[in-house]
Amino acid sequence: MEAVQDGRQAGAAQYLTKSLNDAGGRAAGEAKPISRSAIDDLRSSDAPALVSKKDGATRYLQASAGDEFFSKVSPLIGSALANVGAYRQLDQLGKGNSLMESAGLTRDGLPKLVTEQALKGIFHFMAGRRRSCGGIRRGC
Repeated sequence: MEAVQDGRQAGAAQYLTKSLNDAGGRAAGEAKPISRSAIDDLRSSDAPALVSKKDGATRYLQASAGDEFFSKVSPLIGSALANVGAYRQLDQLGKGNSLMESAGLTRDGLPKLVTEQALKGIFHFMAGRRRSCGGIRRGC
């Protein structure tokens, strides 16, 4: 009986992981217009920070538009989590599991955690894209 329960929990955990990844992917589309706005707002005083580090442009976007990214992406993440059944899966996994609650894996904490991870992924992707195509000067 315990093995069946363990198997159900393992399946639920896999489905939850897939659901979280899907939710993050659905929200990533919001990055482009926010990035464009931040780039349009660049000042000459921002230039030294942009060119002094390999990830200067990414750091600029995080500093100048990170809050806007979060506020735009977070509701999308919340909706996506609901649409893919992540809350239901979380409820099934979390029954009597205080470790999950202490890690912030609650209905209230899940959207924040997923949004933070999605934004990390977006910024990581941006930094990698800049490096792979030669940066801002080459028009990537």
